[in-house]
Amino acid sequence: MPVIDVLYPTWNRRKFTRFSLQMLLDNTDWSLVRKLVIHDDGSDEQEGTVKLVRDLTRDAPVEVDIFARPWADRFGSPPAVMNWYLDNYGDSDFFAKIDSDIVVPPGWLEACLGVIDRIKHIDLLGFEAGRSGPPGHNGAPWDWDRPTEGYNFETGSHIGGVGLMRTSVFSKHPAMGTKQGRYGFTEWQQEYRPVRGWITPDLLVSELSRIPFEPWLSITAEYVERDWEREWPKYHPRWDYWWSWWPK
Repeated sequence: MPVIDVLYPTWNRRKFTRFSLQMLLDNTDWSLVRKLVIHDDGSDEQEGTVKLVRDLTRDAPVEVDIFARPWADRFGSPPAVMNWYLDNYGDSDFFAKIDSDIVVPPGWLEACLGVIDRIKHIDLLGFEAGRSGPPGHNGAPWDWDRPTEGYNFETGSHIGGVGLMRTSVFSKHPAMGTKQGRYGFTEWQQEYRPVRGWITPDLLVSELSRIPFEPWLSITAEYVERDWEREWPKYHPRWDYWWSWWPK
């Protein structure tokens, strides 16, 4: 059985984190995971993100490592957080990076592992929404008994910051650049060309910053104004399969 960690970076955005982290805790088969590694990159103490993370994970069914970086020592760079993980937990076989605005559905990890188990040369498996179409697209069943069935792999020029990644591929190349703030991972992929692409059909993963209804519209607008979030195009309201499964 491979050694798998989940890397969950946080920085402010407490309302996103509360929902996203709870869904990650509820919808992950933690028997497949060695550690949940949470790196907070200098959140404002008044925002309370670090306290929230500690409260939510107090009874987690997995070993949890929480590192709260002081504001004066913050990275300000998601690739730097990934480099930090690799420096400190590089003995894993795979790690899943789940950002604090990402909502994962039940079975997400089993589905990704099923693809990598069948297509063993994959290095980076991305699963952000909207890449290849939802379940039901191209004849794939909407519901299946085993979440490892029905999924495949489609190569791409790069994946985003969310995915299941083979740890060893990073040790074969220089570390990602971290001087461009939010950027650096895409450039690393294009320079060194690991085997990368997307799970297909899409997992029912969604980004809270793209949800087209309240309270997420107002929360996102606040975070954009405070420079805690980038402006992203919203999902079309008819694409409700991304959130229709959420608990009511």
